[in-house]
Amino acid sequence: MKTLIAFVTKGGTTAEYAAIIANALKRNGLDFDVVDLKKQKPDLKLYENVIVGSGVRAQRIYSEFFDFLDKNDLSKKRVAIFFSSNEAGNLKSYEGFVRKYVKPTVERYPKIKIVAIDGFGGRMKFFGRTISDSTDPDKARAWADVLARKLKS
Repeated sequence: MKTLIAFVTKGGTTAEYAAIIANALKRNGLDFDVVDLKKQKPDLKLYENVIVGSGVRAQRIYSEFFDFLDKNDLSKKRVAIFFSSNEAGNLKSYEGFVRKYVKPTVERYPKIKIVAIDGFGGRMKFFGRTISDSTDPDKARAWADVLARKLKS
């Protein structure tokens, strides 16, 4: 039983969350691969579980995330989805984050068995300088630990 952690990042935050998720899978004895979708196209026949993540920039989920979900048959796999977004990292805007990104994603892919979906805070940079940081590694770690146990059973 192997798990794929596939992600798309521009500023690096989503890659940081992918590493946190990988550590949770490792702690729980799961076999996994981590793939940057901008650099590799994974062979999905190798995986029973797929975790896919994307950043959100300028209120848009990266197109590579949708390309991956649109072009691959994930109907027979257990799928988890995560996003990194400043809105997800703020209690005041989290509900809006769910309404704008989580619900439409679930509705767009009714044939995919999504076993977990959530968003974690992001980081905004301007000319290489961080101007906003709502990252929450602890939330991602807790989500990943629950997910790892779910995938293991």
